Amino acid sequence: MDQDAESAITNSVNDTPKMKIKLKRPLKNVEDSQRKRRSEITYHRPLLKLEVKRFSSTSIEERKETLEYSKQDEFDNLVMMSDALMAIHSLLQSGEHAVVGTHNIPIVLRHMVQNIFVQQQHQKNNDMHEDVDLGASTIMTTELKALVEQNQIRQINLMSTNRKCGQDVALVLMQSYLNEVHRLLHQINVRDDGTDLAQRFMHVLDKVKTSHVSDTEIMVLLNTSNAQLLHVRKDVDTLTKLGFIVKNRENIAMLSISENIGYQLSLPGIGAACKSVADGRTELIRRIRCSRFSEIKLTTLAQKNLKRSDFSTMFHIKDLCSTGQLKIINLPAGDFVKLA
Repeated sequence: MDQDAESAITNSVNDTPKMKIKLKRPLKNVEDSQRKRRSEITYHRPLLKLEVKRFSSTSIEERKETLEYSKQDEFDNLVMMSDALMAIHSLLQSGEHAVVGTHNIPIVLRHMVQNIFVQQQHQKNNDMHEDVDLGASTIMTTELKALVEQNQIRQINLMSTNRKCGQDVALVLMQSYLNEVHRLLHQINVRDDGTDLAQRFMHVLDKVKTSHVSDTEIMVLLNTSNAQLLHVRKDVDTLTKLGFIVKNRENIAMLSISENIGYQLSLPGIGAACKSVADGRTELIRRIRCSRFSEIKLTTLAQKNLKRSDFSTMFHIKDLCSTGQLKIINLPAGDFVKLA
């Protein structure tokens, strides 16, 4: 019986390799076909990776490399969607902005845009160092300057807004600004060459990128057809009366010394907007200071309108948080607004 068992075991062992050899041959054919298909599929993969890497990047360095590959005429018509411009559009879409004039031209404050950009940098770097704030503000200033040079936005200095440190600067989209210029200056002071004051003032805006312009400079830029000095002075008076330019208060006291008055480029109705910003800040701080524990729930405060301001309460909350006078704290009961 032992010899029969040993012979059965040896026969089974000898038979197993033959079965494996029969199974290996079709597997090799399947693997060869799969390798061929993989080689055909992966042949185009490097090109796809390069395209995705080039156009899906959001860093500034890779964005510059993308611009270098584009043609010159495409670069001239390219609108750079910078972080500053995206922050401006986010404030406009969320309703956290102010309006100016009878046609409700939307404006945002520069420190609010800068605060959004700084918060984004903190989320990316996960730290709260002062170096990050300084670097973010520098990048934001550079991007805003580039947008002004590209005629995408216009910066307007605000006077008497009751800000403790620094001066408030409003940002308005250039398209909204030009629409107001055409709406109020069209067919006014038409000259012999057929140009109206709207066309001549647009020429001034195209040449002057800063918020300040001297009297001599604006007189030269408005005189596009060698008109008489009296007609050019009439244009300046019309722009001053409508509120597109405002005399500098610093130079008014020096009229006896110098006749070269300076002007600030402005918007009609900007004075009422400055008053609403100042009065809204004062009322909101007083309301929070007089509340219990000097804090109010954010949802409750946002639903209440301010009596002395034409703007939303949420605009003033974001404004004062950006200047450091208020802060939002997270509690188990929700978000609360308190004095900083």
